[in-house]
Amino acid sequence: MRKYLILALFLLWPFVNHAQNCLVDVQISTNAPGAIIFVNGEKVSEGSYKSTWALGDYNILILENEFEWNSQKFRDSIVVSDCSQSISINHQFKTEIRILTDPQNVAVYDGNERLGYTPLILENNNDESLLLRKRNYVEKSVKLGTTKFNERIKLDLKSEINHLKFVDSNQFLYLVASAAILGVSAAYFKVNADNKYDEYLSTKNSSFLDETERLDLISGISFAALQLNIGYIVYKLIAD
Repeated sequence: MRKYLILALFLLWPFVNHAQNCLVDVQISTNAPGAIIFVNGEKVSEGSYKSTWALGDYNILILENEFEWNSQKFRDSIVVSDCSQSISINHQFKTEIRILTDPQNVAVYDGNERLGYTPLILENNNDESLLLRKRNYVEKSVKLGTTKFNERIKLDLKSEINHLKFVDSNQFLYLVASAAILGVSAAYFKVNADNKYDEYLSTKNSSFLDETERLDLISGISFAALQLNIGYIVYKLIAD
């Protein structure tokens, strides 16, 4: 009986020895360089992992970020039962981007579709361009592939003077109206001054001469103001 046991052990020994020395190549990779890789509860690497495994059962856990609450995770169980196996795992985490703006509560559009208001977390698509819109602010287009996580995007406040032409503004209307009033005033007081001077020549009454000088002064001030008004209108028209 003992002879048969020894013979059986002798015949089976190559297979047992081969099983003990059997190792398979294992490679694990992710798209997150800081991802933590655990094998059977033990932290073995970050980002990627290469090793050889003996026959057996293995539990894999990959955390996208070890210290972030509610971080994305991947779990898998692998049974290594054949020495000819070659194990390769490439897990792609969903990448997210948080869109922050200054000011906040900015509408985010993908084409004509409104995705929400900032602050907003979206799945990162490097080729996607979004449009940021808020009343009284200049629209801005951003490409997700060039936007950093938690980067604050500043929108420029619209200036009424910058986007409204001078001839369409209320200021232009006020200046034209005041120019007309000043022109009429200058002509009116000048005509009255001439009339008073004619009366002075006829009567030689000095009071008419005094009145002539007063009316001439008012007319001159009105005419000077008219020139300044017209000069400012011309300047604004050229600058616009």
